[in-house]
Amino acid sequence: METIDYLAIYLDDHRAGAAGGSSLARRIADQYGDRPEFEAAPDLADEIDADVEELDRLRARLDVDGSWQSHVKRLFAVVGEQVGRLKLNGHLFDSSPLSPVEELEGMAAGVFVKRGLWRTLRQLADDPAFADVLDPDELDRLIARADEQLVVLERLHERAVADLTAT
Repeated sequence: METIDYLAIYLDDHRAGAAGGSSLARRIADQYGDRPEFEAAPDLADEIDADVEELDRLRARLDVDGSWQSHVKRLFAVVGEQVGRLKLNGHLFDSSPLSPVEELEGMAAGVFVKRGLWRTLRQLADDPAFADVLDPDELDRLIARADEQLVVLERLHERAVADLTAT
């Protein structure tokens, strides 16, 4: 296999994770976005959707825009995110006060992994084989945005923990 084949698999895996992460971010925004100090959640979900679009554009530029395996991985990621809602949290039909804490931790883990993707692609952008398709400035911007998202998630997590201890 060539480097581009491995890169295609890598990007497929990240695209699958992005599908689940985007779904989780949107659900967090819809469920908690109107709570005090959670106003940043809808903007965060919009940014994460924009990151998925960025990833799709990069995949298309690299001509690795998906195989049937990629679509199956995406389906499993979205189904996995949906199944994750069915955890035993002490509440049968509604979310537990612990739910936002766990969901924000999951979201932060996903953003950290996405940051790793951008950093990997940024390193590849310095390779002459990828110089025509990977823009270092664009990737630096995506890394910085992931860093900002982690700061927002940390602040939301702290608020969720404070809400948890107030109940």
